Order: sequence, then structure tokens, then C-alpha cells
Amino acid sequence: MIYVWKIVPNNYPEKLVGIYDRTHLIDQFLLNKGQKMEPSGFSSAVMSFAAAKKDLEHYDCLPNNLMIPLVNQRVRELCEEFSPEDVQFFPAQIKCDDGELLGYYFLNVTQKVTGIDHQKSLYKKIAMPQNSFIYNFKHLVYLADCLGQHKLARDQEVSSHLLVSGEIKEIFTKKNITGMQFILPEDLYRQFTYEDLD
Repeated sequence: MIYVWKIVPNNYPEKLVGIYDRTHLIDQFLLNKGQKMEPSGFSSAVMSFAAAKKDLEHYDCLPNNLMIPLVNQRVRELCEEFSPEDVQFFPAQIKCDDGELLGYYFLNVTQKVTGIDHQKSLYKKIAMPQNSFIYNFKHLVYLADCLGQHKLARDQEVSSHLLVSGEIKEIFTKKNITGMQFILPEDLYRQFTYEDLD
């Protein structure tokens, strides 16, 4: 089964979402390309959190407005154990109200796959000179085998979608990894119902 890594999970406090410090410019899109990077090609981004270190350090993943997974050593070790060919890590500088929080990394997923089931998905598309741009999803379905041998990969057609195998979801759930959410593609763009408001 395929899941999408949701950077900001439901019920996560909005005040604890990190803000990219634009005085330390990086090209965050480098981490959305689904390819391996040379360590020298990424200058460490500074993320600012309006919180004390103790408010953040119990989260394994720190949601942020770059929409790139920002993970601790625990998540790094799990990814390197179960999916070493699919991941790469870069140290992050995290500024909190009471100092710097250490031990977190930006996760770069080094693989990309083409996997949208276009027959079952509903979206709009803009024609571009080199290719087309998919946007405004109403319904999203991935082909069940699109990850192939990979356990994590970027979607070739929608690079903001970080795809995760059922095995990784099961491992993260078993280890009680916090601060992120794996969601079924079919639920990612699901229309809200009255039950969601309760």
C-alpha cells in the first residue's frame, strides 16, 4: 500500500510549525527533486520556532513551512536501516526561544517514481513548454506497485508528494514516531464532511 508523508499532521499545534529564516537563503527545491545531492551542494537552512526546546524535542519530526521532513536521529536511524538507498540527511539549524535545538536533519529522498493512476485520479493540468503541470486535485490514486523496490520516493509528476511504503508506515507506527502523518492518497484530497467538524 502507498502512503503520502504529510509534513504537518492533523491536530499539530500551528504555533509549533517552524518558519524558514530567509536571511539564510537556500534552494529548498533541491530537496524536492528526488535525487542524491553532494553535501557541498546544500548549505544548512535555519529554521525558527516560536517555542522552547523542551516543547519540540519530544517530536521526532518537526513540521515546517519548507514542507521538507525535518527529522531527529531516531528517524534517521530507522530510514538508514530499512531504506538506506532512498535517503540522505543534511544537518539543520533550529533556533528556539531559548537557544539552538540540536540533532535534527533535513531528509532528502533520493529516488523518484511515476505512479499516479491517471484513470482513477481527478485533477486539472496546465500545459507547459517542456511538460505539463498537475494541480487542483479532487481525488488521488497511486498505482499499487509504483514504488518498485523503493520504500520512499518523490512523485515524478508532483514533487511535493513524498511517497512511503506500507512497510515504512508500519515501522514508524510501531516505534510511535511523532510529528508527522502518513495518509492514504485517496484521503489526501478527500472532501470534508460534517463529521470532520466534530
